[in-house]
Amino acid sequence: MSSWTAEGRKHKRDIKLEGVQRQMRRDKSLNALSVYQRGVIAELKLIGKDLYLDIRRRGVMLPDGTVNPAVEAHRKNCHEQVYSLSVYTDVKASEASAVVDIVAAMATRSEIETVVEQPAEGTQSVTEISSDECER
Repeated sequence: MSSWTAEGRKHKRDIKLEGVQRQMRRDKSLNALSVYQRGVIAELKLIGKDLYLDIRRRGVMLPDGTVNPAVEAHRKNCHEQVYSLSVYTDVKASEASAVVDIVAAMATRSEIETVVEQPAEGTQSVTEISSDECER
């Protein structure tokens, strides 16, 4: 595939993305993240690499004296990477430290029903028998 076509550029990008994801799978500190979360971080890292390459190639300042737009985009991308990692680790930490109150969970899932049994005709209820025995 040619890198001049859209399919060729996508294929080339997919190969780079797979390399970044492979690198992240090997990283022990990122094993707690889901596949989706690692994929998002890998996309952000790949975009950051491309932006940094543009900054190195064209420089921070363009020939007309303006700042390279890739500089601001790279700054925002780095912020987004750090923010995503902090959110993912906070979520994992809160899931791990969440104390489960089993009684409260059971109470919310099922209502406690009190069943009052009526004694059959000609028989005494348990409460009547115990009160009769107490009077004797």
